[in-house]
Amino acid sequence: MIRIMRMAIVISILMLIPGAAYASEPEKITIQEAIELALKNSSDLRQAEYDVEAAEITRDEVWDAYNVVLRQTYIPGTDLHLSIPSDSELEKSVYATNLQWLIKRKNLEMKIDTLVTSVYQKYYAVLQAAKKVDKNRILVEQDKQQLLIAQARLEVGMETPFNVSQLRAKLEASEASLETANNELINAYCDLNELLGLPLNSRPVLVDTATYEALDIDNPEEMINSIADNSPLVWIAQENVRFAEQTRGMNQFSSYELDKAELNKAKANLDLTKEQMRQGTRAIYYNIKNLEELYKGAYNSLQVSREALRLARIKYDLGMATFAEVTAAEANYAEAEYNLFALICQHSLMKIAFHKPWTAGVVTGGQTGIDVSSANEE
Repeated sequence: MIRIMRMAIVISILMLIPGAAYASEPEKITIQEAIELALKNSSDLRQAEYDVEAAEITRDEVWDAYNVVLRQTYIPGTDLHLSIPSDSELEKSVYATNLQWLIKRKNLEMKIDTLVTSVYQKYYAVLQAAKKVDKNRILVEQDKQQLLIAQARLEVGMETPFNVSQLRAKLEASEASLETANNELINAYCDLNELLGLPLNSRPVLVDTATYEALDIDNPEEMINSIADNSPLVWIAQENVRFAEQTRGMNQFSSYELDKAELNKAKANLDLTKEQMRQGTRAIYYNIKNLEELYKGAYNSLQVSREALRLARIKYDLGMATFAEVTAAEANYAEAEYNLFALICQHSLMKIAFHKPWTAGVVTGGQTGIDVSSANEE
């Protein structure tokens, strides 16, 4: 049952962002393949599955014990049972162990959602790091060209030693940035490989990429409320209210007033959880809208730099521009392309977080305004 539930959740996640075809070559990997590897190799997920299994066994054992008590206290020929002090306590245990089983199942679902989101985040991190390396490599080439030109001009007295030394320092800085970008790419691959259970030195070609599609919702507030109210955290809070209602008056060591207070506390926590989820989901929505505004500017910048590069290459072919000018245009284009792709990746991840806001911490580093700790199994 757990495996079926896991695959159903994976399929629903994959429908949020277009997936690529299954890769047949072992040196290539798609998002879907990466998710399957992560689900297969997650020790945290295995532990959560064992927790669900243990909770189910505990619930069944308590239920069996309760049935024994029912049989022993049954008054033949009636629908009544003898009242004994342990009766109500055992009945409450039935509800309590059933609640723990339900919560552990729901937490397993959230762990799967979070793991899938982590795969997207780390997959895209590798893609971004690779583009950053390409961008910095072009910047190094640009600085080399500028330094060579300056050195040539210095030899004929058309450049100052100070300007040459500044350009040399600039080249050294860009080379250091390239080295840093290379290290970031290595680290991004290690993070992804560790999540997927691959050798840390593995460098599979990532087949899929992030694509941009604006989040178009006719009634945002209605969607926000629907997502929040149907979240696992709210579901758990609702089950705690149900438990308080079902077990009111069953504990011989607590008064009716205390049970009533516990029920009110559970209801208040449900209201708080709903409000937190709505606030967090709403914040994610407007974050996405802000990214979409930034996307427009970044897209226009890319178009301008692409046209500038095209003209620079034409001029170079006609002898009207230098190779250094072409390299500078290439650097500007690479910078604009990287900035746009970084926005696209962030936008894609935030859309996943919007539909499943309990996973937003993976995307935002925990700054979501959503208290996932409310899913704790009390």
